Amino acid sequence: MPTNLGEAKAPAAAPKNVQLIDVKRSNNVSIALARLRKSNDELKACLLDPDKHVLSAEQVSAMLNIIPTADEIETVREYAGDREALGKVEQLFLVLADVDALEPRLKALQTTLNYTPQALALSEELTSLVDACEQVRSSKALLRLLERVLALGNHL
Repeated sequence: MPTNLGEAKAPAAAPKNVQLIDVKRSNNVSIALARLRKSNDELKACLLDPDKHVLSAEQVSAMLNIIPTADEIETVREYAGDREALGKVEQLFLVLADVDALEPRLKALQTTLNYTPQALALSEELTSLVDACEQVRSSKALLRLLERVLALGNHL
């Protein structure tokens, strides 16, 4: 029984998450994960079947920045304790470790997502270039100017 009204029983200690990854790296990955707004299983499904589960170009870029290194995957896989006790980042790395060719897969997905906007931009630039060439080719004023420059050059 507490002797002072301000005293209370200490709450039961919450289970501590096991962190195997560097704290700074873990914080950076956690921030990126919060922006992705997808669970680990949803991310894995998006990577394994990108046609069915769509990621945006920004999400793919974020994923490319947080993919685990070989050392991080090895560290997480070697953990012998309770997998549920691992931190969010470590659990994500365990899920991503099961995806074959993770980095090339993400880069291919990024290229696929960026292809259409880049192709449209290039098409617009090409159209502008073709129009400019046609204007130069059909310009009577430019033709007269070049004739005068040639005549002046011949006279000198």
